[in-house]
Formats: sequence, C-alpha cells, structure tokens
Amino acid sequence: MNYIYFNEVAETGSNCSAAVRLHIATSAINRQISLLKHIFGIMPLERSNTGILGRHDVGTLYVQDVSRSGAH
Repeated sequence: MNYIYFNEVAETGSNCSAAVRLHIATSAINRQISLLKHIFGIMPLERSNTGILGRHDVGTLYVQDVSRSGAH
C-alpha cells in the first residue's frame, strides 16, 4: 500500500491530489508517507513550499526495488 500512495504523491505533486485520485482521505496518505520517512530515516520526497518537487534518491531506489520485486 505504501508504494501506491507514495507513487501517486510523486506523480501528482501533492498529498491532496493523490488522495483525490485514489479516493481516500488525505490523512491516510500523510500517515503512509510519514511511515516511509520513519523507515528510511529521511523524507523520500523532495518538498517545497509549493508542493512536491520529486523523489529523493531513497525514494527512487524504493520505487526501483518495489518494481523489481513485483510487490506493488
């Protein structure tokens, strides 16, 4: 589930837009992104005051790892 939420946030550029596209509450997105931050020890997405700019290296590696494992 983390992967789907994470990828949607990276693609849309905001937690709110991702939540709308996934038909879930923004708070669910926020919890999953916070969980990934806790797991990685760093925010997997690069943020600015205008939204999400893209993935940090750890976020890119996460996407590659999930894609390779077929766990999404």
